[in-house]
Amino acid sequence: MKKNTLKELFASFVEYLNDAESIDNLNLSSIQRKQSRISDYFFCHRKIVCEQKSLDTDMTLKFQKELSIILSNENNLKFYGWVDVEEIIRKFPESDKIRKKLFNRITKAIEGAFEEAHKQIKATKDVFSLPSSYGVMLILNESSYLLSPDIVTRKISEMFAKKNKDGTIRYQEIKAAWLLQLSHNITLDKRTIGCPSVILLNNISSTTSELSSILNNLENLERQFAQFMGLYHFSSNNNLEDHDMRPTIMPRINLH
Repeated sequence: MKKNTLKELFASFVEYLNDAESIDNLNLSSIQRKQSRISDYFFCHRKIVCEQKSLDTDMTLKFQKELSIILSNENNLKFYGWVDVEEIIRKFPESDKIRKKLFNRITKAIEGAFEEAHKQIKATKDVFSLPSSYGVMLILNESSYLLSPDIVTRKISEMFAKKNKDGTIRYQEIKAAWLLQLSHNITLDKRTIGCPSVILLNNISSTTSELSSILNNLENLERQFAQFMGLYHFSSNNNLEDHDMRPTIMPRINLH
């Protein structure tokens, strides 16, 4: 029996909700249909315009290639068997630069996803005349095991802080990001209790009242999704670093 993908499960979840709409399933006007780059979902009676992006590519090979290039310039470094990558990197004088380079390499796709999501959310708000709706970027990670929640959330925070040349916020239409990460499990008290679900607010481009409204609505969606999936609701308010969190499949980096 074929297992449903995270995309398919989330689409079913949207149908389960009373105050949500899949934009692809709406009877669109001719003007709306001409705008091909619009978002995926409305939530909370169209208070939220949601664009969904998936991290489908396993970044292990790209990481491995980049690290191999770095190691090729270090003839005196030798290691055998299983070695923690961090143990290798910290041996270099410019270890921080190497970490940054590897981080940028494996999170490049998130930058492109942000650029697209921002344009799609703005276009959707314009086409549907929803100037006061909030834009939310939903990030689904089912199989990119190298992109752990802490790496993805760090990149999201970087993207929220990006500015245009004139000093304005670059992604001001994205008021929040919601990360659903089936690629990893959280373990508490030696029990696997579910997958990470993280809500990040764009504090830079939002007012306090906006942030409060967005957070309340997204936390409610988070609880409903956990219930729909039959998973333990691990609130975004919890610090992920305080718990054992591992990929469902451990990435293997082969260096020769």
